[in-house]
Amino acid sequence: MGKQVNWAKVGLVVVKFLGLVVAPMALLWWATSFLNVLQLRWLLAGAVYLWPLLLDAGLALGKTEARGFLGGIDTALGKLAAAVDLRDNARARAATQRQEATPRAAQFNVYLPDPAQLAGTIPITQRQIAGSDVVDM
Repeated sequence: MGKQVNWAKVGLVVVKFLGLVVAPMALLWWATSFLNVLQLRWLLAGAVYLWPLLLDAGLALGKTEARGFLGGIDTALGKLAAAVDLRDNARARAATQRQEATPRAAQFNVYLPDPAQLAGTIPITQRQIAGSDVVDM
């Protein structure tokens, strides 16, 4: 299956092209075709007045976006460091558990007596296991 088209990006490219290339040319054509000299002077004065305001607004927006971008990088690096710490702690915990899982010497040994060494017979007062039962140990 082919790659899917991201229509949001295509629309953004079209809007940028229309806004940055087509609109200024259409405005210039309109201004030179339909306006007289006095109207052109007023249009130029308004553009000259608005130009620094547009630059200032663009600068402020750019700073805000840059701070947000850097803040996103800081957040991502913080989460990455937390994930690495979690992984390292899990590895250390697993290594500790593996070391604890190694067999140790028994602390309490139970020795059952050899019946042949007992000083006599052991009386059995009642039968504990039926004759056909099998006991697994």
